[in-house]
Amino acid sequence: MATVEVIHFRMAEGADEEEFIREDERVGREYTPKQPGFVGRESAKNDDGDWVVIVHWDDAASAEASMERFPNDPTAKRFIELMDSDTFSMIRYEVVLNT
Repeated sequence: MATVEVIHFRMAEGADEEEFIREDERVGREYTPKQPGFVGRESAKNDDGDWVVIVHWDDAASAEASMERFPNDPTAKRFIELMDSDTFSMIRYEVVLNT
């Protein structure tokens, strides 16, 4: 069943937003599209500095496998450093309606 992964966080204090956006684009170009089961990805932020990354997967097993590999992938290193890990949360949802 299709899975949507929602990752919420804030940037680390003092992190440069333009650098973070470049690193986010890099992850979205060099890491996630190469993962089995990947469907799509988008990032968004609000005026309060909250960020969300939404990743669409074929199934929960693909999402889990990607998340297990992500922290050890060199592409992710700087992206993770720019993120405030204390604010990180991730929830997965099963798609029940796709219009």
